[in-house]
Amino acid sequence: MLPQGQSLQEKLTSKEEGFTGRLKELVAAVGGVDVAAELTNKSTGLIYRYLKGDHVPGLMATATLADKAGLSLNWVVTGSGEKRLNNEPDQDSELTLLQTERPGFEIALGSSLLTEDQLKKRSVKALISDHDHMSPTIKNGDIVILDKSVTDFTAGVFFVRVSNQDLLCRTSITPFKTIFSFDNSSYIGFEVTKEELKEVTCLGRVIWVCSKL
Repeated sequence: MLPQGQSLQEKLTSKEEGFTGRLKELVAAVGGVDVAAELTNKSTGLIYRYLKGDHVPGLMATATLADKAGLSLNWVVTGSGEKRLNNEPDQDSELTLLQTERPGFEIALGSSLLTEDQLKKRSVKALISDHDHMSPTIKNGDIVILDKSVTDFTAGVFFVRVSNQDLLCRTSITPFKTIFSFDNSSYIGFEVTKEELKEVTCLGRVIWVCSKL
């Protein structure tokens, strides 16, 4: 677990020798600077700057190297928890890195918040809401965590594609139709028959929402 009040990025950007030392060990474990540069699509010069502490590697680059070396991303970043993945560490201390559709923006999520099946299938995706259809439940700018393995509609909140438009909406099921509604009463929902439902694509079920306080 991260120290209270300290974010993952703050811990990663720490100048303390602890992180730099773990990074040196990580680079050595994957085969050296040249290999690390190739794996992360970075220049060898930049890798050397990482090792000197002049620059801080991004989360995705760090995760790529940790995965290749068989080391825990949580240990590399924080120095806590089990060091090697094959030690089967307590899931609560592990972090899962999720990419978003926004370049350079990544989300680190505690693995204990996901099911074993979601972790195994790597079916979880993060996106950033860009509208207020589901406000106040999901506001513009909120981070939404989806399970992409869910492709059939049930009662819940889903990310859907209809008429070439991607929407977050709430679904409810009746024997003859599926109702898509919005928590923001300013927007009007829609309903479809079983036959019409073929025209609506399920892009995933919302499992977590991260909002600003």
